[in-house]
Amino acid sequence: MENKISGIQLQNQFKSYFKNSTEFNLLTTDSGKLSTKFQLTSTEIRTRFKISKRTLNIFSFITNHHHLLFYFRIKPQEFITDSIKVFFKDRLNPPNSHGEITIELKTFEDIELIYQLLFIRHLKLINRNPEKIIYPDEVDSEIEYVEGKTKKVLVNSYERNPIARKKCIEHYGLNCQVCDFNFKEQFGELGEDFIHVHHIKDMATMENEYSVNPLTDLVPVCPNCHSMLHKKKPAYSIEELKQIMN
Repeated sequence: MENKISGIQLQNQFKSYFKNSTEFNLLTTDSGKLSTKFQLTSTEIRTRFKISKRTLNIFSFITNHHHLLFYFRIKPQEFITDSIKVFFKDRLNPPNSHGEITIELKTFEDIELIYQLLFIRHLKLINRNPEKIIYPDEVDSEIEYVEGKTKKVLVNSYERNPIARKKCIEHYGLNCQVCDFNFKEQFGELGEDFIHVHHIKDMATMENEYSVNPLTDLVPVCPNCHSMLHKKKPAYSIEELKQIMN
């Protein structure tokens, strides 16, 4: 039996990012299909992108069984950035009869990416959630990705970079680099694409941002090994934990 993320779970995750938003009011209606509209309340965004006062909803999404269909409702050419084109190139649909462009969001990572690339980075919303992202303009194995910047919103938080995580997993694969555990092999569909990524540099000791190379500074590990790596400070190395296991 397949265990897939439901559209409702994705919807709830997306809406949780805007719980305290002063720039957007998310309104969900049900007229046969669950539709969530992003009602723009920010004068600054409206002015910057020259959006008419009569235009209320600039984005929306339809909640389906196992994905969200996200709509760029106005000026898609201004809101679909190069980074969005790179990471969603196979799921960007051509404009419909109203000129709207849609994209399918199928996982929590998809929700995180569109939130960071569009709302945080492009629209410059204040990031109220801990462990979020600073994105580079381009993705390349030679690029050093900004990581670990301490900031003060209500409390100090450390930013994580899912793009760097993605590059790390593409390089190493989804097996734990300590014990070789693979979640999909053990749990089937439920474990697909699941793994933790360990920052070799202890981020809790970072007072400023540093540049991380996903191929040398990050490594995929299972949650158990991840916990064991952090049983001391600074953390054990991968090789040290392997020796302890043996």
